[in-house]
Amino acid sequence: MAESMIARALAWLGPNKAAIADDPTSPPETGTLVSRSGESFIVPTEWLKTIAANPDKILARGYGVGLELYDDLLDDDVAFSTFQQRRLNVISRRWEVSPGNDKNPRSVEAAEHFKAQLDRIAFDRITDRMLYGIWHGYAVAEGLVEMGPDLKYRLADIVVPDRKWFGFTNEGQLKFRPGFSIAGEELPANRFWVLRTGASHDFAFYGLGLAHWCYWPIWFKRNIIKFWALYLEKLGYPTVVGEQDDNWTDDEKTTFLQTLVAIGRDRAVKVPSDAIKGIKLMEASRSGAGTSSYSDFTTEQNEALMRIVLGQPGTSKATPQGVGGKQAEVHEDVATMLAKADSDLVCESFNATFPVWLTRWNFGDDVEPPRVYRVFEEPEDLDAIADRDVKLDGIGIKRKEESIEEVYGPGYEKAEPPAPPPTLPGALPGAVPVVPAKAANDDDQRAAKQAEFAAQDVAPLYVYRQLRNPADLLKWARSQGIPNLMPAAEMHVTVLRSSAPVDWFALSDTWAYNSELKVGEGGARKVERFKNAIVLRFASDDLKWSHERKISAGASHEHPEYLPHVTIALDPDQLVDVDAIEPFVGELTFGPEMFEPLELDLGPYIDPTQFAAADEDAIERLAIMLADETSPLILEFGTVLQSALEGIKSPEQARVALLEAFERMPAERMAQIAGLPLVLERMAGEAGLEQ
Repeated sequence: MAESMIARALAWLGPNKAAIADDPTSPPETGTLVSRSGESFIVPTEWLKTIAANPDKILARGYGVGLELYDDLLDDDVAFSTFQQRRLNVISRRWEVSPGNDKNPRSVEAAEHFKAQLDRIAFDRITDRMLYGIWHGYAVAEGLVEMGPDLKYRLADIVVPDRKWFGFTNEGQLKFRPGFSIAGEELPANRFWVLRTGASHDFAFYGLGLAHWCYWPIWFKRNIIKFWALYLEKLGYPTVVGEQDDNWTDDEKTTFLQTLVAIGRDRAVKVPSDAIKGIKLMEASRSGAGTSSYSDFTTEQNEALMRIVLGQPGTSKATPQGVGGKQAEVHEDVATMLAKADSDLVCESFNATFPVWLTRWNFGDDVEPPRVYRVFEEPEDLDAIADRDVKLDGIGIKRKEESIEEVYGPGYEKAEPPAPPPTLPGALPGAVPVVPAKAANDDDQRAAKQAEFAAQDVAPLYVYRQLRNPADLLKWARSQGIPNLMPAAEMHVTVLRSSAPVDWFALSDTWAYNSELKVGEGGARKVERFKNAIVLRFASDDLKWSHERKISAGASHEHPEYLPHVTIALDPDQLVDVDAIEPFVGELTFGPEMFEPLELDLGPYIDPTQFAAADEDAIERLAIMLADETSPLILEFGTVLQSALEGIKSPEQARVALLEAFERMPAERMAQIAGLPLVLERMAGEAGLEQ
């Protein structure tokens, strides 16, 4: 018998198989599969064409229930929630279609054509249905093809039917299986997509799903819960004990027992007066080990389900800090790893079907088919990159110009370095003011400022605080759709712009240098337009106190009212409706006050300290004369202008009101105002300031 089987095997393998096997230098025979070859002579060929039984041992014990046994397992809350989490981890990722050859225009066109089809038929929905194959072991999908308006074939839909309608023959061919047919029905080619997973070899055509390993934990949990419920009922209600009289008849004893049972079930009962004395309640004794054993056992089964489906215990046990503080990161890494593996399984099986078939039908065999995949690489946060660039810039490291567009995208270019500040008025001959680099600490900064202005006592001053958390503000601005955002490194709040020369050191103190200023969440916030800029106004008593202190010390300010704000963007064409923007309400963190020279373009500078005593007396007399002459005119015009501007709500209305105010002024008064320069010249001569 053995010789006969060997002879038949050699005959099937071919007349030269033995010779080839003996010669290790000979090339292998093509088109043969040795590992599957024995079945053709051990069993009849007809058997290979019949529907194979699913080799899953648990399904074999299911008394003919089949895959419905595994469907019922998803009624378990832990099994359903964990498997749902695993599926959602896949379909939440963005999918893409890439050309088979991005240098071939026809291949690129084929990819674009196929991507449009997947957009139309909701590929995420189809992927979610096919992912149930991971639970059952396999899944089957059928594609419906139609002719599109461009006279190209396209997918009208992909349907995922119940997998139990299909079976695999003993040689792996997919067949439609109506009822319990052994032979099955042939299926048309190029229409079905099959996903298999979990099996340990390629000839387990039904795969082996997660349900195979989840069956016993769920079975144990369902059965132990029944006993747990009985246990809790026993402990939760006392046992009714009755003391019967030995002289009672059997009927009386039976009635008494029925009364006790009724009491135990919380029913209304009628008890004879002579029997009520014999009824007592006995409280059940609770054991610590007994009460916790059911809970511990159920918890262990739930943990087993989580380990099977998610590859780890429950994510709710992750701790954010302390011992085990990295556990949350480990859970996230494992979840991403499983999602990527599931995605690759779905996409690889899919890419071997419809992308190949439709490309061949529409573009020919010489065009490489597209590839569908899901994106798992998270893009780097541009705000984090910007913050890093700002920090590197502070230590002298600059980003190369060629990498600006590569990192930030088109529309950016490297800003020109600021021009050196002009020589400040009042400096001694040969003294050149130097703007110091950022000081390492407060003492260095103070020393640098003192060295800079050692040769001069006063100078125009600009004071500001740098915004320390620009990434938060920029993220909010992008969510509001605000264009032309300011660079993170330029976001600040102005404390003072004094065009009047002041003593810097008279305006500074330890509080201003040493403190970081935080404006807490909420409070008065508003998005407004200042000229061509969009700003975020906010309230800060600390900033106002510092501003007013400097004003009282002799500084000036460009605007009559100090309004703390951060410039968000430039909008010269006023395309943004600032009234429709929800203001940023998060925390704002500002660095210490920074003092810098204020650049002015005011023409020749006259140092008032260079006037002689006679000149000062003449200037004082000129000011008094000018006030006496012009005050009535200015007051009269101011009254008319104030009346005209009442109720004004727009710049256009203000312009019209201003013209009307001029028209309402008497002609002789307007002539007097227009002649003020001549009046000033006459008065200067009278005051002794002809030059």
